[in-house]
Amino acid sequence: MSEEDFKKIKPIAQKFKQGILTYDKYIEEIEKLSLDINKYNNQQLFHEQNSITSTSSGGLSWVTYYYKSSRGGYWLRAAKMKGYWEGGLNAFMLDSSAVISGTTISKHNYLQGSQGGLVSSFMTRADAISSARSTLLIEAAALMGALGVAVLTVSTIFGALTAAGSASIIAANMISVSNSAHADIQRAYELAAVIKSQ
Repeated sequence: MSEEDFKKIKPIAQKFKQGILTYDKYIEEIEKLSLDINKYNNQQLFHEQNSITSTSSGGLSWVTYYYKSSRGGYWLRAAKMKGYWEGGLNAFMLDSSAVISGTTISKHNYLQGSQGGLVSSFMTRADAISSARSTLLIEAAALMGALGVAVLTVSTIFGALTAAGSASIIAANMISVSNSAHADIQRAYELAAVIKSQ
């Protein structure tokens, strides 16, 4: 987290620690801030949306992604991601550097027959993964503010579970969101493999 981000979050984090703000209100206030971490994420999403001319797309382009093809149907792309203990915070936060190289599956498919259900399921999971990434970025900023730290690690997140008060709520939510996203990444990869084999 940049020093500027930390300064913006600190007064809101203090109110959260003192019980003046509820968890939901704290997250809402963090989301309203113009943080460097959010600008980076928005730039990535803007780049992805403008690099592909499509009317429908979703997911994270580096791990689980789909976009509508100009010839009809959808292009699906899935890859495997390292776990927390091998990929560290990058894996926890669903960063592109935690994707296992050489595991990408790409397949063009139409929404027809039994495969249509598989494609729809893939798309739902891709959307959930993208949403999880956005949630994790906001929650990471919130946790750093609540703990008063400028650097976050997986150990810090799991350690915050035992901390008294506000930080444990955020850490528990981050772990839940990240675990669900990893399960979705794995399932989406399996779906892509089945679709490609048919």
